[in-house]
Amino acid sequence: MLASPSDTASKIQSYWNTRNCALDCSKRLYWYHHPQALAHYRRLVSRLRAPLSRKPINCYLAENYPSRRFRRGLSIGCGAADKERALVAADVVQDFDLFELSDATIDAGRQAASRAGIADRLQFHHENIFERPAPPSAHYDLVHWDNALHHMFSVEDALAYSVAALKPGGLVVIDDYVGPTYMQVCERIYAITDQVRAALPEKYLRNNTSDRDRFPLIPRTPRIPVQRFLDTDPSEMADSGNILAAVRQLMPGAKIIPTGGILFFLGLRPLFGNFDETDPTDHALLEELLQWDYAWTLQNPDDTFHAFVCWQKLA
Repeated sequence: MLASPSDTASKIQSYWNTRNCALDCSKRLYWYHHPQALAHYRRLVSRLRAPLSRKPINCYLAENYPSRRFRRGLSIGCGAADKERALVAADVVQDFDLFELSDATIDAGRQAASRAGIADRLQFHHENIFERPAPPSAHYDLVHWDNALHHMFSVEDALAYSVAALKPGGLVVIDDYVGPTYMQVCERIYAITDQVRAALPEKYLRNNTSDRDRFPLIPRTPRIPVQRFLDTDPSEMADSGNILAAVRQLMPGAKIIPTGGILFFLGLRPLFGNFDETDPTDHALLEELLQWDYAWTLQNPDDTFHAFVCWQKLA
């Protein structure tokens, strides 16, 4: 990660080496674990009809660049490269250079690529790319940021690197959390989400992450201290609040789609396990909440917690 001293990099590696093994998604702790919420989010990015397993970036590229094959892609903070592997398997990208700090995650990615028969097209690098002397000038046809940019310690430097590494005509695509740095959400947003949650029937307020019967409304829940992030994964949301400003500065004319999250990212977490998408009542209520979230984002784009960005380098 950018400008990260060795001890911080070691802490990040340790966190991500263990996180994926410990995370239990069966309770649908977050919006991206819930099929209805995930479908809502993806519709904001692409109208392409495809299985939910197909990520928003993949759908966007297939819809807007259906005949284009990107010869060489770059992905930083790729994890096990599930998303990048799908782009290669679909022949949207010929080859990827992949950078990641977690060696355990890289091992998992290499094994998956080998099973898929595409290991030779995914080049994993266990290193901090920003410690290299300079970006390779005009080397890549696609720079891919899928929920990794918010882990950069300086998003401005990370995007400047991306622009320099991109060939003329190439694309930068970003699908990411762009909310407040270290999730230091303002009291105004807490108050709005509190009002919405206070109106929900009791059955939807069970906390899926603890044994408590009811989840306290947000203002009664202390703000997550910055130190908690620094003690676990210092890269989490390290400079996220500056992402959209850096995009506008470094990528003039970029397409920016604010995808929301005042409810699905903040107000409804961790309540998604209380909404059964097969139950008509639950489905209708959650859809109403998601539509409210979208309407709020259209009226207040600066309040968005997530955004999708696509930019083409002209020269």
